Amino acid sequence: MLLKSKEDTTKEQSTVGALAFVWDVGYLTAIPVIIFAFGGRYLDMRYDASPWFLLCGLCISVLLSAYLVYKRMQRFL
Repeated sequence: MLLKSKEDTTKEQSTVGALAFVWDVGYLTAIPVIIFAFGGRYLDMRYDASPWFLLCGLCISVLLSAYLVYKRMQRFL
């Protein structure tokens, strides 16, 4: 039977933690972009104002994503 040392277990936990963090940041970035991009596109089509609502939605999503990632990073700083 193979026994893992404490170092190996710690490395695995840190790797899993890092992957979970990267996955979380990906979602924090992608979800606002998708929501605001589709919302902006919908408003552009509804009010015939292409591409202004889309651009505003993307700008809002970038700012929101940056804020959410910053708040998540505060745990590590």
